[in-house]
Amino acid sequence: MTLCIAAACQHEGRSAVVTCADWQITGPVIAAEDYYKLRHYPNATIMISGELAAVDDFCFDLHGVINDLNVIAKSGGELEPRINQYLGRIREAAQHRKRLRAEHHMTMKYGISLDRFYKKGSKQMPKQIYKKIIDEIQEIKLGVYTIIVYSGDRELLLLRSGPRGGVLWERNYATIGSGASMAQTVLCQNPHDKNMPLLECLMRVVTAKVVAERDPYVGRNTSLGIILSDGSRYDISDGGWTYLMDKIRASIIPAIAEDDAHLPVLGKRLSEGESGKGRHTTDSWPLRLR
Repeated sequence: MTLCIAAACQHEGRSAVVTCADWQITGPVIAAEDYYKLRHYPNATIMISGELAAVDDFCFDLHGVINDLNVIAKSGGELEPRINQYLGRIREAAQHRKRLRAEHHMTMKYGISLDRFYKKGSKQMPKQIYKKIIDEIQEIKLGVYTIIVYSGDRELLLLRSGPRGGVLWERNYATIGSGASMAQTVLCQNPHDKNMPLLECLMRVVTAKVVAERDPYVGRNTSLGIILSDGSRYDISDGGWTYLMDKIRASIIPAIAEDDAHLPVLGKRLSEGESGKGRHTTDSWPLRLR
């Protein structure tokens, strides 16, 4: 389980998205904070939560989807019809992956193909066994949640998918993972304006992340980055991280508007293969929230 947050804002007159994720993965016996939960492709960053094998499988599918989105983005015209096409293409990928998972389940458990089951099962199987298998197939999920930050269109888009194949366009922010509900209790306290300054958005997102650390499945090691409208990605600067942790330590004093003018929050520009720094909140913030 995990926590991923993406939130829209503005930086120097351009749209931006703040991305934040922990590094914790939890197994049957132990947990470790060594798993990077973002995938980077041309014009897209995918934030992930769920079963590790399912995550890899669906991200492989989404790599092809992103290529299709890049083609659709060039078609021009109004934005919302294109977004509808984006959502439809992601749904198609989810349907395809669900079928592959169902096919694998049938082959491994019963030794027959999914197509053969649908063609012959109702005639050749006892009614109770047939119904039992139908119920099993219906309960098979994708096993993964995603947030796609897409930068190939004229504005940054947040597209979220769930384990049952639902896909939606988030206008302001999105959260996934076991800590998502806790994070949302912070993010929903005040209306989120996607035109808010970057520093204010960083403050809101980091506050939500720290609160969500009360969930035992959310780690303290943190990836915090910024994606700009042209798709360029930046790590948070060391000075920006220190500023945020100082504010957290001081009982979450809001970011001061004037600070945004002189505090350089953009750190190193990241290439497609770079993850940025993982920063441990307790290194700079030894106190817990009241």
